[in-house]
Order: sequence, then structure tokens, then C-alpha cells
Amino acid sequence: HVRERQAEQLRALRLLDAIARSSSDAIFAKDTEGRYLFFNQAAAAVVGLPADAVLGKDDRALFPADNAARMMAADRRTLAENQPISGEELLITAHGPRTFLVNKSPLHDAAGKVIGTFGISRDITERKRDEAMLRKLSQAVEQSPESIIITTVDATIEYVNAAFTRVTGYSPGDAIGRNPRMLGSGRTP
Repeated sequence: HVRERQAEQLRALRLLDAIARSSSDAIFAKDTEGRYLFFNQAAAAVVGLPADAVLGKDDRALFPADNAARMMAADRRTLAENQPISGEELLITAHGPRTFLVNKSPLHDAAGKVIGTFGISRDITERKRDEAMLRKLSQAVEQSPESIIITTVDATIEYVNAAFTRVTGYSPGDAIGRNPRMLGSGRTP
């Protein structure tokens, strides 16, 4: 039974290694002092250093002082509260400023003792840029002096801007869900 259990543990370790190597997300683990114990290839690409050059170092060796201080404070909070945390972090990386969605959790040994932290970080820089652009476009449409109607492919109104309401007298509640033919009702000029 011992050999079978060891073989199963080895298979599990190989699977975890394959997952970490294949992930496009940065995956890392740190000891209770904040020194890296594990750093996958995606994490290495973020900092522009091979994983073996990072192991044993803390965030101060990889990031500007203010970034490192924020990351280390989050690690201390995770350790102190023994709870996972999630949030966005703006980091200065080998590729310039990037925004990451970071999930950090306490790392426990087999006995349940906290021995460090581990985390997964996903680069969401492009998504954040897209969201900002979408907000700008939305504001432009909302503030346009021209009436704007957005419909589904079957001509059901999904959106009207303030200019539409001013010109037609129909509120968004009156128009959304209806067909634009309602404008030919003779109730509006």
C-alpha cells in the first residue's frame, strides 16, 4: 500500500507540474518570509527572469519598492488572517506597467500549519483597457446630441440615449422592448 500511495503522489505531483507549466497565469508560492519557493514559467515571463533566478528571493528583488511593499503587505495579511484574498494589482513588469487579477491564499503543510502563501495572477491589462474604452464610448453615445437607438437583430429596442428621450418624449422604459415602428404612431412629430 505504501508503494501505491507513493506512486499516486508522484502522479499527482507530475500533474500539478504539468498544469503549472501549461498555465498562461502566473503561479507562485512563498514561504512565511515572502521568499519564493515556486515560480512557474508564466510568472518568470512577467518579471523577465528565469524561475531559478527568482527562487529564494522576495518581491523587493523583482519589483519597484512601492509594488513590492504592497505585495508583501498582502502576503502578511493573508498569513495573519489565514484567509484567501483577491484583488487587482498594478505592477511594473519586464513588459511595462500591467494590471493583474491576483488570488492569494495561505499555504498549509500536511498538518494544517501555515507555511507560506501561494497565488495565481492573471494579466487583465487588455481587458481593463477595453473596459475603459467601452466606458468612453458609452459616455459619448449617452451624451450625443443625436438620437441614438440600439436594437436587436429582430428590431427590438435595447437602448435609447437621452437625446432620443428629449426628441421623442419616450422614456427608456417606454421604448425598450418595443419596435422602432412605434415612432410612426403619429404621437410624435
